[in-house]
Amino acid sequence: MEGIIIFDKNEIIKNYFLKYKIDHFFNEEIIEKMKIINIKPKETLLYKGMNFEYFYFFVEGKMKIYTIEKNGKSLLLRFYNPLEILGDVELFTSDIVKTYVDSIEKSVLIAVETNFFKDYIKKNNELMIFIIQNLGRKLDSISSLSSFNLLHPLENRFAAYLKGMEDIYENFSAETENLKEISELLGSSYRHLLRIIKKFEKNDLIKREGKKIRIINKDEINFLSKDIYE
Repeated sequence: MEGIIIFDKNEIIKNYFLKYKIDHFFNEEIIEKMKIINIKPKETLLYKGMNFEYFYFFVEGKMKIYTIEKNGKSLLLRFYNPLEILGDVELFTSDIVKTYVDSIEKSVLIAVETNFFKDYIKKNNELMIFIIQNLGRKLDSISSLSSFNLLHPLENRFAAYLKGMEDIYENFSAETENLKEISELLGSSYRHLLRIIKKFEKNDLIKREGKKIRIINKDEINFLSKDIYE
């Protein structure tokens, strides 16, 4: 994970927790054990199969969560916006990471060693409930996504992707040089995605400018997206 910087900043950690109204979950002892992680755009924080050494609170930026199947195809699961938790599934199942997590833009996470955090939540029922509730919401979202991919066409999935990426690239939503990667994330063929892009252009929903795509009709894109990746 080249480029990731870890450093202690207790006051910054407290301010982030206060911002998201979760400061009451943590005492001085555990804050002392926490670290701040800065991640550059397009950098991978976690990958499937790695040992899960840290539990994370995602507090700033934007990230995408995806998986890669045995046949090599990838599938986008969700976009993460703060506040989000990374590691709740692994915390209650195993110490092996289940998905890939990449930063889309510069992101900040607060990390604490998994073993220490496991001991801490055993004595903090309120925090345990918060984590379980978050896990339930996350699993429900992934379940809905599976149904969505089976029942809805690519134009809905592509609209959801555009909405999730909006304003990341200076008001552009995608880079056309990465369309093959995008098609894989959306569980589609490259040619099928190109047909959808042409359809969106014809209907004045998007506009390609050089190697980038701009959303023209945000209302229609929002309608088509159905918030599936949020």
